[in-house]
This record gives sequence, C-alpha cells and structure tokens, in this order.
Amino acid sequence: MEFDWTPEQRQLRAEAVALGRSLSDGVAEDDADRRFPREKWDRAAAAGYLGLCVPDDLGGAGVDLMTGLLVYEGLGEGCEDTGL
Repeated sequence: MEFDWTPEQRQLRAEAVALGRSLSDGVAEDDADRRFPREKWDRAAAAGYLGLCVPDDLGGAGVDLMTGLLVYEGLGEGCEDTGL
C-alpha cells in the first residue's frame, strides 16, 4: 500500500531520522552491557516523541496515527534501539 505524505509528515519523519542517528552511538555497548540507555529515552521524550498521538489539549502533539507511525519508523531508521 502506498500513501502520499504531506510536507509536514516528511519534515517530521526527517527530524526523527536525524534524532535517531544522533542517538545511535554506543548501541552495541549498551546491548553488550545489558544497559537501558535512559538518557536516549529522555532525549526522545524532550523532543516530544512520547506524546505524538496524545491530543494537544492533554499536552501531546496531537498528530494522527499515520503521522505518528511515520515518525516512529523514522526514529527506528536512525536508531533501532530507540525506535523500539
């Protein structure tokens, strides 16, 4: 199935890929040490990724589910661990 992304969706996804890439350093070491990289999770939260589909009147970004999925996919493209 193919979808036409809006310019906003493309921008949000590109930003998520960039953030993911910035978080990808040290993934192998974290996995080997069985360490949860809390600081990476905190950076994703600070960037607003944990509340993408939460309505804006409740403090989230209020994006639709498709946009949220595109963004999370982009985050995972940049850093698989953080994207999960």
